[in-house]
Amino acid sequence: MNEQILKALRTTVERAVRPLQASIKIKRRAREELLAHQIGVFEQELAATGEEQAALARTKERFGDPAELTAELDESVPKLDCVQRFFELSGEAPTSARRAVRRSLLMALQMLVLQGVPLLAVAPILLTFQNPTQVRTAAQVLFFSGVIGATFMPTLVLCSYFLRSAFFDPTWGNAREDLKYSRRKRLAIGVEALLAATALAPVTGGLCYGLLTGDPAAALSRLPTLIALSIGTPICALAIAHAEQKEITREQVWSDLEIAD
Repeated sequence: MNEQILKALRTTVERAVRPLQASIKIKRRAREELLAHQIGVFEQELAATGEEQAALARTKERFGDPAELTAELDESVPKLDCVQRFFELSGEAPTSARRAVRRSLLMALQMLVLQGVPLLAVAPILLTFQNPTQVRTAAQVLFFSGVIGATFMPTLVLCSYFLRSAFFDPTWGNAREDLKYSRRKRLAIGVEALLAATALAPVTGGLCYGLLTGDPAAALSRLPTLIALSIGTPICALAIAHAEQKEITREQVWSDLEIAD
């Protein structure tokens, strides 16, 4: 099977799957299953007709109306898939700086939601504490954990976007002739993102620990831990960047398809 035939089969599948209101995981599984079925049908028709274009036409005919299949797939989407889609809003790898910022803001909102649910759950327990100091300490721990969650991860994934763009995406900055980035410019952006990721954990961790204890200088006692975090954070950001670039390359086979009739 040549690449042109495979692209035609993918396009037929994508016409049914792309309009589907479902999570990335469900759409990916639907694409894989439908494409495997399409390939099997094409091979059957090719064996029967001996001609690729006739086999392709028969395969599309047997596939049916993509809109009808979309409706059938929509009925099979679980009700709780909307929760998965909410968290996937910040999971899809961005393809521009504006989308990267938007993803970080969405992730901050999601982290606040995740932190807020436990806070509401333990609030009745906090009210049973007789010692005001215990209540204040517990509330401070919950508050600063929420602050860290709403700032650390969103900032980390924003750094990972610039690391991916600078080191792993060969097309970044080349969409327009006047925006082409030289290797030196890309390297400078990548280094800046690495430095930001390196400073992220010590700054957020040290600041929150100092505010929690009421003694900013107390953060210095955690210096070995903060140094370890400053080493691990950029490594983590690079791993995210590399994984996202692989995911973009994998999905580009589908996203680049023109599905309009």
